[in-house]
Amino acid sequence: MCRKAHGSAFSSNALVPTGALTIEGAAHLTAYRSSQNREKLFCSKCGSQLFIRRLDAPEGTVITLGTLDSDPKISPSRNVFVGSKAPWYELGADLPSYKVYPGFESTE
Repeated sequence: MCRKAHGSAFSSNALVPTGALTIEGAAHLTAYRSSQNREKLFCSKCGSQLFIRRLDAPEGTVITLGTLDSDPKISPSRNVFVGSKAPWYELGADLPSYKVYPGFESTE
């Protein structure tokens, strides 16, 4: 889903407290329910995916970092959903990787 939504090998995201977000131009946001617990928010003017609302955890909002104008001053801390990564992209060994998501890994 990340590759298709972003048209690239992966998406780079950050989870922020929803209460700390201030959104200029919020009237231009359009929502798409991508799954039972996720809603993606797009700019209705340019089509960029800007946020992901976590409907099962509304206290946090995911920001798509590639849409920011300034440096977010953070670095990646992990790779997730590598079980469905683009087959042509090679992951570096410097970050922990999860086939699905931390806490949802198979114990088999």
